[in-house]
Amino acid sequence: DFVLTQVKESRSDLSGAGLSLYTTLDPDMQEAAQAAVLKGLEELEKTYKRLRTKPGQEPLQAALIALDPQTGSIRALVGGRDYQTSQFNRVTQAKRQPGSLFKPFVYLAAFERRDLLPPITPVTILQDTPIALVFGKTEEETWSPRNYDGQFLGPVTVRQALEGSRNIPTVRLAVWETGPGKTLLPDVVEAARKAGITSPLKPYPSLALGSFECSPMEIAAAYSVFANGGILVRPNALLGLVGPEGRRIDRKDAPLQRAADPAAVAVLDSILEGVVNRGTGASARARGAQGIFAGKTGTTNDGRDAWFIGFSPRLLVAVWVGFDDNRGLSLSGASAAVPIYSEFVRRVPAHYFEEPFPEVPGVVRASVDPTTGMLVTEECPTSVNELFVAGTEPKERCTVHGDGAPPPPEAVHAGPGAAP
Repeated sequence: DFVLTQVKESRSDLSGAGLSLYTTLDPDMQEAAQAAVLKGLEELEKTYKRLRTKPGQEPLQAALIALDPQTGSIRALVGGRDYQTSQFNRVTQAKRQPGSLFKPFVYLAAFERRDLLPPITPVTILQDTPIALVFGKTEEETWSPRNYDGQFLGPVTVRQALEGSRNIPTVRLAVWETGPGKTLLPDVVEAARKAGITSPLKPYPSLALGSFECSPMEIAAAYSVFANGGILVRPNALLGLVGPEGRRIDRKDAPLQRAADPAAVAVLDSILEGVVNRGTGASARARGAQGIFAGKTGTTNDGRDAWFIGFSPRLLVAVWVGFDDNRGLSLSGASAAVPIYSEFVRRVPAHYFEEPFPEVPGVVRASVDPTTGMLVTEECPTSVNELFVAGTEPKERCTVHGDGAPPPPEAVHAGPGAAP
């Protein structure tokens, strides 16, 4: 069905019968995707009795799309648990809130702003404390976001906030003051737009938590910008068209576009790798997902939508789980979507996850104290080797644990292939 819509959109001369269509679909991956979706849904219904269908109710559904982030070629697409029962394609036709999946765009927008003083970096401290934001024309209207676990952690780094998918620090970053009466929110909207998100976006604080609606295809395509160094690609399933006399019909593909600063994307990707290594997506590792990949979980209000997108430079996989009628799952993306992702990638050849994220110019590494965000000293109890957009790395040695003396020359250095 999706291929046929792309044929109609190809604007090619399709007159005459006997048209041959060549697709990007990988039959083995498609089989693996269908098996993973069915197994995942059955396991959820077995584990959580409330998810089982009652008479007259729509069953629990899922959608999965796997694509090559370098070209946009779709390798597998599952639009629901049973095409015979429902031909509704949830990958392309469902409009759902992305929830926490949208948070990386807040951080990308912050990393791209090199003019902020002080700059936003992975070690910038954000407050995970109660917040009430006034909106509307009267001050009676306030919005107080909460974290998924209902707890407050106090001061956290940008890395900790995104790896742990903390709502309040993310909202605080979105409303970060970038000038008199200005916040980061318009930059967040622009970052999402450049990544190809066409759904309506308004610069409200709730945007930071993915309060708008989009299709799984739309958010998966936007994430391909993270997977390929900031280049926007359009998802496509049509490899080629051949007419009845063997005449090749050329498709009119959209040109590739630069959608994000590659250095900012590299810093963001290092944090999204942390999501799956020790953050909210760590259960993917426990469930057998091997190799190098980054990712982000997503959960919306009342657990209506559970998401996970995992990606390497060679393969991006997006999974959504929910009910068509918007009933609550009361499950996180880690609980409902990560198992389907993990089941799928375990069935995929390992070479898709062997390639590391590339080093790019304009990125530097520095050993910092994660509690202060300053360059590490011999007295600091802990240190992390962190990535920074060049020019935003800390210049001072830690004054809490050390004397604040100028750092030795080797304290800040460029990684292989990175600009000094």
